[in-house]
Amino acid sequence: MASIRFERSRRWVKLVALALPLALAVAACGGGNEKSSSGGSTGGGNPGKITILLPFQRSIAFWPVHIAEEQGYFKAAGLDVTSEETDGSSFVVQQVAAGKGKVGIAVTEPAMLGYEQNSDLVSVYDFLTGNAFDLWVLDSSPVQKIGDLPKGSSIAIKDQAGGEIPRLNVQLQKAGLQPGADVQYQQFGENASVAANMLATKKAAAMEISWNSLVGVEQALKDQGVQLRCVTCTETETAAAESVIVNKDFLSRYKDAVTKIGRAIAQGTLFGATNPDAALAIMKKVNPEEQVNAEFAKAYFTKAVDIMKPRQPNNQYGWQDPAVYQRSMDLLLTPGIPAGLTSKIDLGTFVDNSLVPAYNQFDHDAVVNDAKNAKT
Repeated sequence: MASIRFERSRRWVKLVALALPLALAVAACGGGNEKSSSGGSTGGGNPGKITILLPFQRSIAFWPVHIAEEQGYFKAAGLDVTSEETDGSSFVVQQVAAGKGKVGIAVTEPAMLGYEQNSDLVSVYDFLTGNAFDLWVLDSSPVQKIGDLPKGSSIAIKDQAGGEIPRLNVQLQKAGLQPGADVQYQQFGENASVAANMLATKKAAAMEISWNSLVGVEQALKDQGVQLRCVTCTETETAAAESVIVNKDFLSRYKDAVTKIGRAIAQGTLFGATNPDAALAIMKKVNPEEQVNAEFAKAYFTKAVDIMKPRQPNNQYGWQDPAVYQRSMDLLLTPGIPAGLTSKIDLGTFVDNSLVPAYNQFDHDAVVNDAKNAKT
């Protein structure tokens, strides 16, 4: 369904164009702000209205933000917060880095590429804690790891230019398989039934797909009594996927507000995990079009709750595991990537976990009771 398509990391071929508008934006603002996000300011004061920039439409993909809006968690913290759709993660990164936007949600690769050009942004909250894309096979398949794919086999993909392709290329090469030679890609587009048929009829040995697009394929296979199994959902294959980013100067001046934003998102996440039916009912007010098919919407939301659980072993909302960001950076540094990093970025300044303890300092029992008593 087009209305709930996942932001496909914006196409990697477009990411290379990010450098120019970022540079122009910096020039227009008189250069980058070098103030440290942790020094020189108490971070208090009233920031006024804050708009959280989303890479695409308000939807289940950003449900913790919308639950925080609808349940009044932002308002209760004394904040005037709204969310607004934009034209992709690259746009969000550009706006936040240039100071034209204060807070946004963006997938990791564009954020890292943008940071290399203009370091006036910080990743402060791990929003999507599972892979955006993974490799799946039929549960009956003998393939247990990528290297088990037989030479001459095919992988079903949505789009030859999709955001999953660079990572998949690297994973195959590391497993000793050459994309296009040992393993072919077969495109299925937006039709989940086509993808399901390719797997069921063995025309494809595996499928690379985003977490939410997977829902349609699973439902298409359900009637056949067939289940899928993830090959790359292991801890060592997990990379950073999507986070809340903020302008560095804004963080320095309004650290308290950023803390409250993260806390409200955490409260929204706990609410939805406690009572998914109530959260889904709230989301129907936010975007009724994506709930035309109630069964699909419920399956989609179930996936969304699972992929936004706090990372282990820390188990705190918003905590960013340095290891998964390292894996993402390593991917962008891989030779041959058409739009990658030219050198390493300082992950110690790009990723800021200093506010995570404060995000989690709220009355969890009150939120749980709030969720349990909510109408569905």
